[in-house]
Amino acid sequence: MKKVSIFFLTSLFLTQSFCQISNVKAGLWSDLTVWSNNTLPTSIDNIALNFDIIVDINASCRSLTLNGHNAVVNSGINFNISGRQNTTNPTQTGTSLLKKFIVFDSAQSSPNDTIYIYNYTYDNARRCTQIKIKDFQNNSIGYIFNYYNATDTLITARKLINQVYADSVFEYFNYSANGGLLSDSVITYNSNGVYTSTYKYQSVNNLIESTISANGQPFMMGKYSVTKDNMGNIISEKDSGFIYSSGSYYNSSETNIQTVYDTYPCPFYKLYPKRLIELDYELATTDDLTPYFGILQKNNATSKTRVSLSIASGLGNWNNTYQYSYNSIGLPYIVIYKDQVSGDIYKGLYFY
Repeated sequence: MKKVSIFFLTSLFLTQSFCQISNVKAGLWSDLTVWSNNTLPTSIDNIALNFDIIVDINASCRSLTLNGHNAVVNSGINFNISGRQNTTNPTQTGTSLLKKFIVFDSAQSSPNDTIYIYNYTYDNARRCTQIKIKDFQNNSIGYIFNYYNATDTLITARKLINQVYADSVFEYFNYSANGGLLSDSVITYNSNGVYTSTYKYQSVNNLIESTISANGQPFMMGKYSVTKDNMGNIISEKDSGFIYSSGSYYNSSETNIQTVYDTYPCPFYKLYPKRLIELDYELATTDDLTPYFGILQKNNATSKTRVSLSIASGLGNWNNTYQYSYNSIGLPYIVIYKDQVSGDIYKGLYFY
């Protein structure tokens, strides 16, 4: 039987006005004798584990504290951690910080189904300062360090370290007065030497021009027509790229990207740079983000499609869907990602 292992979960929303239940031995969630009150937990109960537990039936609780133990959810079982409704200010949602994100490959069996674990660290201003990436596919650990100017919330510089490829990447961002990205400079150090690329942007209304330089030489120019919704999310990107030199990745490219979003806050949004366009993101450092999401927006993408209009471009087509389960303050705690082209299915778990 395929299982999903939950490796870590912080204490969520404990309060004295709700019952707290613990398990008195290792066993199945459905076994009444496992629980301290000889009763199955409900959605209003706070759970504190003293032993490992296997969730073998559809179950829910208000919070779950692992205390160093494991909770294993059997395949096909729904396990809901509801959290606490924000009664102080019901309009304020999504204020919790993402601490961990785990990605599972549904085609694999436990424990080999875990492919990525992301850990996020914050400063006292609630800004993400470090991301630790455990890549089980390549058996490596990578780190991202975010840097900020004074009290600014925009990331001004980053350092990325990849153990597998033994390279380090430094990235520097320049913004306009209103926070729009003007340039993104990437310096890569590896066994082949030093490689520098720079992305410069000019924006007029919904039109963006991008000039990419490699080691100081013009590399490629892109023109983009971008449409946003009333939240500022990019819902449409139509672009075309043109060569400056024969060393360009693409002879030419014309793509049409369409994205649909939910109305809930994306927990990744403030943890990464505010990229402007998908194509340039693909050409830049792409091993930093949680997989399968592309550039991040204020809300969570529920579908993303791309049609490449030029066969010579070498760009593939996308047809991705994302299905979320949300806690009571409007943050996702599960996402099911499906690549409709390949049929691959992945599951992501969020921990706050």
